[in-house]
Amino acid sequence: MDLNYLFYPRSIAIVGASPNPGSGKLPFYQFIQAAGFKGKIYPVNPAYQEIDGIRVYPSLADIPEPVDYAIISVPAHAALENLEIAAGMGIPFVHFFTSGFSEAGNSTLEAEMLNLVKGRRTRIVGPNCFGVFCWESGLTFSYRINQSEPGSVAFLGQSGSLTDLFLAVAGARGIAVNKAVSYGNQIDLRVEEYLSYLAEDNQIDTIAVYIEDIKDGAAFFNALKQTAQKKRVIILKGGHTEMGAQAAQSHTGAMMQSGELFPAVLSQTGCIAARTFEELLDLVMTVTAPRKPIGKRVGYIGGGGGISVIAADTCSEAGLTMPSLESQTVRNIREKTADVNTSFCNPVDLGSFGYNHSIMLDILEIMDEDNNLDLLIPQFIIGIFPKEPILDMELTLHRLKRFQKPVYAIISTFSEHHPDHMAAKSEMFHLFRMAGLPVFNNIQEVARVLSRVPVG
Repeated sequence: MDLNYLFYPRSIAIVGASPNPGSGKLPFYQFIQAAGFKGKIYPVNPAYQEIDGIRVYPSLADIPEPVDYAIISVPAHAALENLEIAAGMGIPFVHFFTSGFSEAGNSTLEAEMLNLVKGRRTRIVGPNCFGVFCWESGLTFSYRINQSEPGSVAFLGQSGSLTDLFLAVAGARGIAVNKAVSYGNQIDLRVEEYLSYLAEDNQIDTIAVYIEDIKDGAAFFNALKQTAQKKRVIILKGGHTEMGAQAAQSHTGAMMQSGELFPAVLSQTGCIAARTFEELLDLVMTVTAPRKPIGKRVGYIGGGGGISVIAADTCSEAGLTMPSLESQTVRNIREKTADVNTSFCNPVDLGSFGYNHSIMLDILEIMDEDNNLDLLIPQFIIGIFPKEPILDMELTLHRLKRFQKPVYAIISTFSEHHPDHMAAKSEMFHLFRMAGLPVFNNIQEVARVLSRVPVG
């Protein structure tokens, strides 16, 4: 079944819509209105006659026109009744925000729901999930969307809160999301069907996935393999330990699966594995950067001998190399600094010059011309000066956008409690992200990500 009307519905019915957003349910009606959905919205709730002057229908059956997508936010005991009406109306997609199904031990209700729609055109999203986000159509389950364009990233999450968190953090990091699905218990529409749809979506080039269980191993493997041939796919598997699997069982009714099997599946399909949620975001930020590494020869620039030694160790353990710099590169660096408390081999230790961010940019530009290097890792340190100097935004953006090599910036601070230093870190972070640079907190984050990202 084509999922186009799931992401681009012409009309939406919201069962359980309320004028009181703080009633314990997600205020889908208010969110979708605020997002500028251009189609028709039909609020449904027998307790109200209107919401902000808009007519409220007592039941789905009272809606006089066709509906493409229904959001059901009612107690689990009313699920079958509403699904029966929706299926009878021929509504293509019905999303159940409602919980209280297999994750609560009520698998019988899920079986009854599937039996009810068998042979009909209605497909079930969820249950026990937040549903669908599509920036272009104005379909959303969140108010925490901080972007001005649709972007090229999609997210599929078995957890509703984690899907919402991904949207929020991605926006804060300058990662624009095009589409997202919180798919919950996936009793009908499953993750492999969403993958197959996104594989053919010309607006998507990167798909991030958080998954707890797989219903059909063969179908999932085939969909993943075909999708990874067309898109970058990054997957975080939840519940790969016994304790995590028990938590997943009570969360989405996920079944225990081998923790050793899943990495093998990712390896065979060409997907990238993330170990933590933060790493998932770091990987998305890295693979969507405008400049890609053609190799793993690192040029590191920082201030401090010990920091540079640790950077070299960390990069080596991650399978990266730090080759010697070309002689002309060394001569040019010397002209910008002095032979006092500095080291001009790779990793480059600028000593106190490394705390001057303008000089750091000068050295970066010099190393960008070095043919022995594939990528650059500068470590900007904040917290040395009593009042942190701020880089000129317009000039720095212009300089950063001229780089030929990919740059993976680290911003470190020695004084997280100091408001001036934290403000400087935030400003520098957003400046670098505006220039398209991935930004990290430490060398360990960068090395882990680069060890997983394909080169060439």
